[in-house]
Amino acid sequence: MPPELTHPFCLPIQIPANDPFYSNHGQRCMNFVRSMVAPRIDCSLGYADQLSQTTHWLDSSNVYGSTKEEEAELRLYRNGQLRGGRLLSAHGSKGMLPLQEKEGDECTNPDEGTHCFNAGDLRVNEMIGLTATHTIWFREHNRLATELQRINPSWSDEQLFYEARRILNAEYQHILYNEWLPIIVGRNYMEVYGILPLSHGYANDYNSRIDATVSNAFAAAAFRMGHTLIQGILQ
Repeated sequence: MPPELTHPFCLPIQIPANDPFYSNHGQRCMNFVRSMVAPRIDCSLGYADQLSQTTHWLDSSNVYGSTKEEEAELRLYRNGQLRGGRLLSAHGSKGMLPLQEKEGDECTNPDEGTHCFNAGDLRVNEMIGLTATHTIWFREHNRLATELQRINPSWSDEQLFYEARRILNAEYQHILYNEWLPIIVGRNYMEVYGILPLSHGYANDYNSRIDATVSNAFAAAAFRMGHTLIQGILQ
């Protein structure tokens, strides 16, 4: 289509006529659409940035949402628990994520008997592996809240919820730094930059002046490497 008739978010990638693969299929264009355009981080004029749907920090926003409104929608507001769904499981109805009330947000299959779930990240319904992982973290939060209430029966819902969230987030960060990152970047680099978890004692090297913002180039391009880690047997 002529440029004046295309949507500004549509940025199709032109494919050369002699491309060794696509020329066999007569394809000269690869669809590419960016969404959720945001102002530049310093609000200056220039090319647009994309808006990440989760926070920059390892704060388990995939479990609790990235805004107070999302968190409020997921909370039960009783006994520090996250809200469970109506579907039954081996853990009872509280063992399942809450059902999504409407279509959209990666949930587009209206077939009878098909269920979509609600979680801190809308991509919970994108593939079964993500759904299972979200369910594990959801159940872990409620397990922690239940144990904390047993130990501290006088605690309020607020105390139980945020202490359970704090412990779960520590588990989440420990898995990333102790198990995942050493596989991705190697233990040598982890040791060089001093980011391996300690086996004992405490670290005092936190620096509040470090900007934790994830760059657009990393989020939109470099971190796509994460998609290559998914097993090919998953549709």
